[in-house]
Amino acid sequence: MSAPKFVKPLTTACKEVCEHSGSRFEAKVTGDPFPKVEWFCNDKKIQEGKRAIFDVEEDKGLVVLTIPDTRRDEEGVYKCVVTNTHGKAESCAEVLVEFDPYEKAQ
Repeated sequence: MSAPKFVKPLTTACKEVCEHSGSRFEAKVTGDPFPKVEWFCNDKKIQEGKRAIFDVEEDKGLVVLTIPDTRRDEEGVYKCVVTNTHGKAESCAEVLVEFDPYEKAQ
């Protein structure tokens, strides 16, 4: 039995993304029992759905958040919080969303 811990902190493939492109956040965690995973953007809890896809591979300790179509209002600090009966850990990564020049031209 052990408290959750990030063995690889939260990272994003690209710190700056174009509006309407995808964002992916990934970390590796350990803990026994395997921790519950929650995601936040600017301290607001993210709900899983079309806009946010959660993936957990317990055997690899991999936790992933994918946002297929990033919007300007989704810019900011993303936080992954992992908890189990023995404790809690968190890790953050920031993403900047560049405006889509094609959108204004239309």
